[in-house]
Amino acid sequence: MLTVKRIQEISGENDLLKITEISLCHRNLKDFSVLENLTNLTILYLSNNNLEHVSGLDPLRNLTELELSNNNLKDVSGLDPLRNLEELYLNNNNLEDVSELENLMNLTVLDLNDNKLEDVSKLGNLTNLTELHLNNNNLEDVSKLGNLTNLFSMNLNDNNLPENLNKYNTSVEELQEYYTGVFTKGAF
Repeated sequence: MLTVKRIQEISGENDLLKITEISLCHRNLKDFSVLENLTNLTILYLSNNNLEHVSGLDPLRNLTELELSNNNLKDVSGLDPLRNLEELYLNNNNLEDVSELENLMNLTVLDLNDNKLEDVSKLGNLTNLTELHLNNNNLEDVSKLGNLTNLFSMNLNDNNLPENLNKYNTSVEELQEYYTGVFTKGAF
């Protein structure tokens, strides 16, 4: 069980408010309630645990980077209060809905590879994104991502998308061109 004492041992710091970064990967965690007093954390690594939810992170409003890959997450409700997040890694989970990420406007990197996503239209609001990883999902329509003009890396391979979009490093221009053509031909 993760305790404050164990966190102090892991971090080498007795004053919890001085801890700004901590890695708790591969710790078999099921919850992270003990982290609520680490309010100055800016970087938190929680990959490769048994986490099934992210509720309870709201006291950690200073987080700029959060790594939650390789867990058993089914939804992202609970991340909305973390408005300072710039990098969020949620790959290799069981996510089906990520619409609650739509208000994390400071995100520049978002990794959602290897989930069960079918709809990412709400991510079209995240205009500060420079990297978006959506490989290995169930996506069929990514037209709402065409206004993410700051992207320099968008990975869409291994989805249910047209061949010219279903690839590693699809450009926003390719996305816009494809969907402009589809709209022009009256398909919608």
